Amino acid sequence: MGKEDIKLKAYLEDARRYADLWNGSVFNGEQMLKSEELQIVSPVLAKAYGENVLEKTRDLVMMQSGTGQYFAVYAVENQENIDYTMPARIMLQEALEYNRQIRKIMRENRMKDEEYRTGQGSSVFQNAGERMYMVRKTDKLYPIVTLIIYWGEEEWDGPKSLWEMIAFGEDGTSLGKELRRLVPEYSLHFLDLTRFEHFEYFKTELRPF
Repeated sequence: MGKEDIKLKAYLEDARRYADLWNGSVFNGEQMLKSEELQIVSPVLAKAYGENVLEKTRDLVMMQSGTGQYFAVYAVENQENIDYTMPARIMLQEALEYNRQIRKIMRENRMKDEEYRTGQGSSVFQNAGERMYMVRKTDKLYPIVTLIIYWGEEEWDGPKSLWEMIAFGEDGTSLGKELRRLVPEYSLHFLDLTRFEHFEYFKTELRPF
């Protein structure tokens, strides 16, 4: 991680600026996020496959919560250089975050089931599928959104969606179009500082910064 990247990360750890970043760049100035609803969470994601461990670290992550309920996870990736793997990279990070949520649900359900088996509480699982996978039909995940802040000198010419990374083989036949229909597009959210013009959307010191 470069020195400028570290500075930007430290600057955005302020919840006011973080909320303003999202409101100004993604929500077109609408005050959808409030700083008092945000808290920093661990940027490290990991999944173990036997002796193999997959670990990814994101730049900055905050969780939105209010009245004791979680709403969403907002992640930021600072990018100085063009990464031609970016859609697949972000997709993997978000999949690991969803996996972390699922593991948490499984742990909580397992604890409740153990209490039920000792005569405390009510039945947790309603069918064999719920019991086997430790996730109930009523269990839900909260959304994960990633914003890529690109502040490199060159214009971004890398892919901004998974489709742009895939060779669908559209050679005049209908197969390529059908494959495109079957594969999710997985578009990225960008704040491209080489092109962004509406700095009036920002309400904090991010505007002159």
